[in-house]
Amino acid sequence: MQAELLTEAIKDARDVLLRMREYPDIRAVNEHFSEGFADIVEARLPLRFREAVAQVGMGDFLCWPTQQAFDREYIAENWPAVAPPEGMAWEDIERALAESEMLCSHTWMEHAGVFYDVEMPEGVENFFALPIFQRVFHSDPHLVPARPTAAAS
Repeated sequence: MQAELLTEAIKDARDVLLRMREYPDIRAVNEHFSEGFADIVEARLPLRFREAVAQVGMGDFLCWPTQQAFDREYIAENWPAVAPPEGMAWEDIERALAESEMLCSHTWMEHAGVFYDVEMPEGVENFFALPIFQRVFHSDPHLVPARPTAAAS
């Protein structure tokens, strides 16, 4: 039930933003307004549900203080389904993301181990399957990741 509330809040917020015509499409919203979008979605959720939804971003998964590599132990403990897509190593992902300016401040939402953003309102169990990551990986000629799939309900 809660996952459906989050999905509907994402779709509603997305539709409102697109009607306002401030962004030409959902990809532009995701690439330029992801944190603001997450705030809008959170405000649309019932108060009793807001604490169950976390806003997360790249910095939440990186080793401090250098932020040059993923904290793989932390990810494995908290999100065991998050792993490099088939055919990719952690080092491949770290290199691709370091070269990409698009993900410097990307924010998405997490609820019960499933990750959501404006382009994936149904959620995915591995945040690397979010379309914004897939675009980065597909722009790297050395990488050929799996296509994103929605999380099981």
